[in-house]
Amino acid sequence: MNRAINFITQICISLAFLIATASCHSLYSFETLMPAKYTLPGNIDTLLIVSGVRPNNWTDSTYISNDFLREGIVFIDNRINLVVPTIAYTELNAYQYIPVKVHNKIIDSEIVPYIADSLCSAYHANAILLLDSLDLKITHTPVHPDNLENYNNQDEYYINSKATGRCKWALISRSGHKREFEPYNKSIEGASDLFELKTHRVISYEISKELAAQMAADLTPSWTKIERFAFYSHNRKFIDAIDLLEQENFKASRDLLYSIYENSHKKNRFRAAIDISLTYEREGNIDAAAIWCSKALDILDEFHGMKSEKEYCNELFGMLEARKKDLLRLDRQMTKRKH
Repeated sequence: MNRAINFITQICISLAFLIATASCHSLYSFETLMPAKYTLPGNIDTLLIVSGVRPNNWTDSTYISNDFLREGIVFIDNRINLVVPTIAYTELNAYQYIPVKVHNKIIDSEIVPYIADSLCSAYHANAILLLDSLDLKITHTPVHPDNLENYNNQDEYYINSKATGRCKWALISRSGHKREFEPYNKSIEGASDLFELKTHRVISYEISKELAAQMAADLTPSWTKIERFAFYSHNRKFIDAIDLLEQENFKASRDLLYSIYENSHKKNRFRAAIDISLTYEREGNIDAAAIWCSKALDILDEFHGMKSEKEYCNELFGMLEARKKDLLRLDRQMTKRKH
């Protein structure tokens, strides 16, 4: 998810520059499939989700800090250790990227090679996605409504609930080889009155769902919205080319843009070149898109002005080069897995 946000943020910076320019342009949005953060080995065609979190009493996990609520410790149901793998199964299954199964017992020991092989054989899986650790902390703090926004003084006290969670996952092959992923962290916070106070089981489920969703997103390719500018002048061919682009008739749009590029002055040649780049990017031909973006930059180098357009094209060229690498990773991830 952070990868997608950073990708969009970079282009938005460039778009902000262009708003202030005199060039004619329109915003063009489309979605593209981006690779997962982690690339699973190609021999994995079924993944088994297992919890390896050791049961405990959670004696340090929840604290209610006020005499009004009788200060003390509240225990969390240990069954959350099994709920998290089930949530992860649901999240991964929603992507329909790789078949997943879930083991409904906690493995309270190190998963050595013979255990890994035995589990995979029992479920006809090639690897194990292990919930290696899970730490939850839930704190309820009474506060007077005067200290809260958008609350009325209808009750004497409100409860501010804060939950923090941290978990680690690992990928274990049938041979027992273990690959650890970066830990995931999440926190949620909100205020409610005493009658609407969520139970610890509900809060634990909510934050566990967030943690599992983060993991699932990193293991699966995802559709990401991309925004670009299509440039034009009041030349009728430009208007028709943009209309054809909107209709996803990329070849016909490109034919008109080629004509403009070959027979117009430099500013319109730049506009045509960058739009041709967009048609290629939209089709998934990132190599051709980068070539035409480079041609647009060469034309802009002949101008003393058009600073914002140069900023945009430079950043766009960098992102197109990065997308080439993304496509290689995506191809590895989407290639049919060997059985």
